Formats: sequence, C-alpha cells, structure tokens
Amino acid sequence: MAKYTSDKATRLFYAAKTRSLGATKNTIRILHGGIIAEDLEYRDDSLVKIKKGYRSWIRKSENRAVTNAALDISVNYFGFNPLNPEVSLRNINFNKVILVLVNLGYGNCVPELNKLVEVMISLKEMEELDTCASCKRPYIVPVTNDTHCPRCRSLTMNSAITRYSKETINYEEPTAAVKLTVVDNDEEGVE
Repeated sequence: MAKYTSDKATRLFYAAKTRSLGATKNTIRILHGGIIAEDLEYRDDSLVKIKKGYRSWIRKSENRAVTNAALDISVNYFGFNPLNPEVSLRNINFNKVILVLVNLGYGNCVPELNKLVEVMISLKEMEELDTCASCKRPYIVPVTNDTHCPRCRSLTMNSAITRYSKETINYEEPTAAVKLTVVDNDEEGVE
C-alpha cells in the first residue's frame, strides 16, 4: 500500500518548494496545512527562531512595495480574500505568487517570505490597509498617505510621462465654454 496519495504527494512537493524559498515550519503550516508541515523533514539549522512581528519590517519602503505587489497579485490574479486570509492562502498556490514577484523584479523578497505571509495573514487588523479611491482594490497606504494604490499611481505617472514627453502638446478648448458679456454702464444719456 502506498504511503502517500498523489494529492498528498503533490501538496508535499509544493510545500518542499516553499521551504526551499526560506519558509519556516509555521509559514508552511499557514500555507499548506499542519499535517503537511509535520510530514516535511527539517534540518536543525532551518529551525532558527525568527522574530515575530511585521511592524518594523513593513516600515521600509522596499518591503512595503513588495507587500503591495504581493497583495495586488494575490487579490487580482489568484483570488486571495483579505477578510479570510488563512483559508484563502491555503487555496492559492503561494509559490506562483512568489514566482510572479520574482519575474516582476522583486527577487529580494524571497528571503522575507515568512514576513510576507505574516503580513498577509494579519491584513484585517492592519491600520495601514485601505482601498484605492479609483479602482477599489486593497493596498497598504504608503508614508505619503496617497489615496491611490501603486497600480493607479503608476498608470497616471506613465500617462503623464507619455503626454509631456512629446514635442508638442495638443490642447483643445472646452466645447461648452461660457461666453462672458460685458455690460457698459457708461452709455450716453445715462447719468
């Protein structure tokens, strides 16, 4: 009789890939479940205690950018629900989220996988979480207190760069212009 079913073997394979990215046993438990986390073998040096808490970690602008990108990718492409994060993280393949982040140029977030998962888990009690004013997507508010998510900010910046990098700027008068009439009170015969 086989020790593992094909489903469990697949889940163990994905958990082993997550572990190779630097995930701790607790992160594997969150992403893949407690039974899978217990079935994996860990080396003694991989069981190093990592300081809990993400508040000081997320203050750095590059970590905030990585978290916003991971949140955007998880919500919009993988169906992550910030209101029910633990169940939602188990239903998505977080390895693919990390792969998309690496392909986008956020390769430095891989050692911080544990912090990234910790932030994603605690999104519902996070004070910095808000929804974008234009696209209504969740995002982590930057230090500058912008009301738009990084995606909308980059779209407006790209359109502005495109518009103002041309040699001539097309400007059209508004079609519904208001006509002003000047009334002259100094007419003849009026005293």
